[in-house]
Amino acid sequence: MQELALEQRRLLGPRAPWHIGDVAWGLRQHEGREDEWKIRLWVEGGRTVAWSWLKQDGRDRLELDVHPDHVHLLDEILAEPAARVAFAFEEEARLYGAR
Repeated sequence: MQELALEQRRLLGPRAPWHIGDVAWGLRQHEGREDEWKIRLWVEGGRTVAWSWLKQDGRDRLELDVHPDHVHLLDEILAEPAARVAFAFEEEARLYGAR
C-alpha cells in the first residue's frame, strides 16, 4: 500500500490521493482491531496496483487507491457491498472518469 502511495506521488505529485505517512498512520491506528477494517489488495507482477480499505465503523466508508494504469479495477473495487460511502477528489474523478 505504501509502495503504491510512493508511485502515485511520483506520477501525480501533490495531487496523489495518499501520502505514505497517511497509510502507515491509518494502519497503525487500528492495529489489533482488524474486525473494524477490511483491506483488499490487487497485486500484479508482485506490486500492489490497487487497494481498498473498508472502515466498518458505523459509517462504512471505503477508502481506496488505484494506479492510473489500472483504473479498469475501479468497478470491482467500488462493488464492495458493505460500503455505504466512498469519495474522490475532483481531480481523481477526472483522472479515473466518472463512475
